[in-house]
Order: sequence, then structure tokens, then C-alpha cells
Amino acid sequence: LPQNQQMILKAASVIGRIFALDLLRQILQTILNVSYPDEASWMSDISALEGMDLIALKSEDPVSYMFQQSMTQEVLYDLMLRSQQSTIHESIARYFEAHMLDDPSSFPILAHHYRKAGVLDRAVHFYAKSGEQALANYANREAWGFFHEAIEVQSSLVPPEQVAPQSKVVPTNTWFILSWKRQMG
Repeated sequence: LPQNQQMILKAASVIGRIFALDLLRQILQTILNVSYPDEASWMSDISALEGMDLIALKSEDPVSYMFQQSMTQEVLYDLMLRSQQSTIHESIARYFEAHMLDDPSSFPILAHHYRKAGVLDRAVHFYAKSGEQALANYANREAWGFFHEAIEVQSSLVPPEQVAPQSKVVPTNTWFILSWKRQMG
């Protein structure tokens, strides 16, 4: 495969099995320094990958594609350096935060990408918001999962051994954890 097509596949693998074309192009340009002189050459590479049955059109509004095989996405993702993965995950999270913050369905996506990027405070925030949204929709099992993730990530931010045993002050993260556990039941 030509270099640009390889980069398209690698960047798409970080986004996920289904990926929006505008997000993919933005990541290619801003993070991976892959640019196209015109729309025709960009779509030519997309069409070539589609012709090889690596990706397929998923939706036309907004334009999104998907990997034909989940194994292809996983292998491509694993071929990337962790630092590259992390940078792309953070860019994806920032993109969603800038463009879809009003859409609660984007909260789990934000949490996932921030966690993978290592921006754990933002991951906790969006796992908690996901849990709250799930509770509001009476999706208790889903809410439990999101709060569990929030607690797990929050606990890794300030490990218990770093809190002085004689301290009378309850650390902030403990308040969050107690609140989420109470909501989980």
C-alpha cells in the first residue's frame, strides 16, 4: 500500500471500527502531517481502500466508513507506537469535545479516548457524566459500568498509599468515589 493509504488505515484504527471521514482527515493533517492537494486525490485513496475491501461506507450523513473486518482494525492499531496512539486518542477526544459536547451520547466516547490518551482527569469526568446520563435514562447496568470505570480511573489518580494515614481530611477523590458508589447502589 502507498504511504498515505497506510496512514489513513492507522489513524482510522485509533478512531475505532467506525470512523467519520472529516475527523480522519483532520487527524491526518494535524497530527500525522499527511495532506492532500485536492479532494479528488483524498477520495481516490479512500476509494482504493474501499476497493480492496478494507473499509466500507457506513453512512452518508455524516460521511463515515467502517473497517470490513474488526481484526484489520485491531492489527493496524497494534502496529502503531503507543505515543502515536496516545496523541491521536487525545486529538479525537478534543475533536468530540469541541464538536459534540452538547450530545450526551458522545460522553462515553470522550471518556474512552481521554483514558487511552492518559488524560485521566477528563476521562473520570466523562465516565461520571456517562453514568449520570445512563441513570437519568434508567439504564442502571450501563450506569454501574460507567461509574465503575470512573472509580477505577479516579483511584489511579491518587493511590491510597499517598494519603497520610493520620489525615483527618477526606481526599476529594474519595468524595467522588463515595458519591458514585452511592449512586450505583
